[in-house]
Amino acid sequence: MEILAVDDDEYHRDLLSLALKEMSYTDSTICSSAQEALQLIADRVAPFDCFLLDIEMPGMSGIELCAKIRENPKNEVAPIVMLTALSDREHVEAAFAAGASDYLTKPFDQVELKARLQLAKKHRMENLRFARMRAKVEDIRAELSQEQDVTISTPFRLDDVTGSIEYLAFENYLLRISSDFGGAEIVSVKIGNVASFYENTSISEFRFVINSVGDSISEVLRFRKFFLTYAGNGVFPVLLLGGFGIDVEEFETDLSLFAEEIEITSEDGETIRPRLFVGSGKRTSFIPQRASLSALVAAVDDVEQRSAMNAAEPSLARNISGTPWRNLLGFLRAS
Repeated sequence: MEILAVDDDEYHRDLLSLALKEMSYTDSTICSSAQEALQLIADRVAPFDCFLLDIEMPGMSGIELCAKIRENPKNEVAPIVMLTALSDREHVEAAFAAGASDYLTKPFDQVELKARLQLAKKHRMENLRFARMRAKVEDIRAELSQEQDVTISTPFRLDDVTGSIEYLAFENYLLRISSDFGGAEIVSVKIGNVASFYENTSISEFRFVINSVGDSISEVLRFRKFFLTYAGNGVFPVLLLGGFGIDVEEFETDLSLFAEEIEITSEDGETIRPRLFVGSGKRTSFIPQRASLSALVAAVDDVEQRSAMNAAEPSLARNISGTPWRNLLGFLRAS
């Protein structure tokens, strides 16, 4: 794995260089500024596999650099780990919003650095798999019989949706937030008739619906601090930040108003609109670090059950305890 590390502090650069060599990351490149990093990225034919970015740097911060790296499609799948002495929520939230995959607080422990890099490597492989899947679908989307490579449970990266991050980064954030920052609340939104969209529309239309629902969630929450992701199976976990709860019934009503504007005509000429359900919120306060993922499981299970009881989808109701998205959840827990 070829790593580009950026830190303006010479002492930390030396530590990183030594640590990476001891972990056999011999293809690592270390530089001292965001400007130098951008030049190195521009000069390369093949993209770097992973980035380690200091947050506090003169000129351009690591968060700004992270956003610029993500602007380049070549770096879409590369994990970005932020290295920072700043462990406050504001900087970490900004880093994840800019496209970061993980963060590590300085002074870092070599054992933890090794663990985060191993996780980053797995993260990259998952992203590559999803990217190949998306590319394949785009190539063959005109042939419906071959579009089944994208299953109903495939997590999508939401396009240009404010507050959205990729699913693996969402899990990663949950793993860290409870130990470092305290409370937050997870609530999940479910497209109750997601199977109707998947079975009766093209993949591109299906993705349009998923993205449109993500836009609706983001718009309803525009005055809140939040992270949003798509976990597959029509489920959108939302992490509400700032310590304030949410009125689930009001949230669901507001979302339903937006959903009325989203419609797709099926191959049979039928107009399909998403039926949205919101589960009860699950707190992450004062619980062990990895138990935050249990709050995510509980939030998703809750909205799955609510949807199954109200949306008249027997095939989904029969499989609540074994929904395909669980195959992805736990990727970080197992690492």
